[in-house]
Amino acid sequence: MDALIREYREDAAFQIAEVYSRMGESHKAFEFLEIAVDADPGISEILISPQLRALHTDPRWEPLLRKIGIPEEYWPKT
Repeated sequence: MDALIREYREDAAFQIAEVYSRMGESHKAFEFLEIAVDADPGISEILISPQLRALHTDPRWEPLLRKIGIPEEYWPKT
C-alpha cells in the first residue's frame, strides 16, 4: 500500500480512499477523499461506490458531499 500511495497519491486518491474504507480505516479514507476532491476525477463516483458505504453514517460524509457540491436530493439515504 505504501508504494501505491507514493506513486499515485493524487492520481488515485479516490481508489486509495476506497481501499482504506474497505479496511475499516475511515480516518485515512477521508484523508484521501479530501485529496481526491482536488486531484482525482474518480471522485465523481463517490455516490455509487460500494466500497464507501461504510462512510455514509460518518459525520464527515455529508460535509464532504457539500464541499463537492452534490445536491442533498442525490445523497444516499442511510
